[in-house]
Formats: sequence, structure tokens, C-alpha cells
Amino acid sequence: LVAPIDGTLAAVDATPGASVAAGDTLFSIVDPSELWIVADVPEQDAARLRTDGDAAFRVAGVDAWRTIVTTGDGANGSLVSVARTVDPTTRTVRVIYQLGDSDETLRVGGLVHVALPVGDPFDGIVVPRSALVDQGGRDVVYVQHDGEHFAERVVRVGSRSAALVAVDAGLEEGERVVTRGAHLIRLAERASNAQPHGHIH
Repeated sequence: LVAPIDGTLAAVDATPGASVAAGDTLFSIVDPSELWIVADVPEQDAARLRTDGDAAFRVAGVDAWRTIVTTGDGANGSLVSVARTVDPTTRTVRVIYQLGDSDETLRVGGLVHVALPVGDPFDGIVVPRSALVDQGGRDVVYVQHDGEHFAERVVRVGSRSAALVAVDAGLEEGERVVTRGAHLIRLAERASNAQPHGHIH
């Protein structure tokens, strides 16, 4: 038998000496050089989906987001299709992206979280999600004044795009924000503000 495509043998359903009929699956072959990301978008969000923007995905169990750039010289993928029908059971619309570069960490059939562009583009200040610290239900970032001094700042966040978050209020353009280890800065600030207690003998 000659396989119609190049790839990796993923499953063997044939046994020596067995009789087969037309249409029986004998071997399953996976071509890892071209992978698709299939996303089921809730019906209420599908109407706001932008087909001219970049998407992103995150493999289950991994924190880092990867961007699917669909336009320009740096494109590493493309939008294959947006379904014109709504699944009657899940009330979702299927969106498919093709990845232009292969990645050995991706597995066919694996679970990924997908962030798709919806609504109007945002023009303003954005910070990584890692810069935000939840403090009693408030979103807080730490602004660096100099090498060893930081100021806690309450911010109001808006739209989100994969690893980035739009800041509607609380930050000014050009301010330096802690993007990695912000929770450690918070712990250090609390420790320095703590008052010692003791007894005089």
C-alpha cells in the first residue's frame, strides 16, 4: 500500500491475513506540517468576530499564549473558515485557523484555549495579564519609580486579548510597570510596612 500523503503513522487498524472491504480504515496518518486550530465560538460572540485581526491560543496546562498572525510579512497562519451555521446543540459557531509553522509540543486532538479578535480595535495603554494583581477584587499594578522603589496603582481594565489587557484608567503613557513577579513586589511591600510587636523587659 502507498499512502496518499507524507506524515506520521498514528494508528494501525489492519491485521495480517484479515479480509477488508472498500472504505475500511487500515491506517491513520497525521501530517504534522499543517495543523488546524478549531474553535467553537459562542453564538452571542460570533456576530462581533473580526476576520481581519490576529488570534491567539494557549495549550492546556501551559501559561504562555501564542499569536496566530494572519496578515503582513510576519504571518504565521491564516483564517480558513468561519461557519455560516450555528450548531443547534451547543449554540456555537465553528472557526478554523491554519498554523503555518509546525510545533512539536502540539498534539492532534489536543485541547487549546483560543482568543479571537472581536469588537472594535483598542488604541491605548495595554499591559500583560501577568502585571495585574488581584487585591480584594481590585486590579492593581506596580509602577517602578526607580531601581528599588515601586508604587501600587489601582487600575480599571477593559478588553482583553490573549496575554494582553487594555487599561482604561489608572496608568499614564510612558510609566514603567512590573510585568513579571508583581506578586513578589506586593509581598515585599507588605513586609516592609508591617509593624513589629514585642515586649519590653
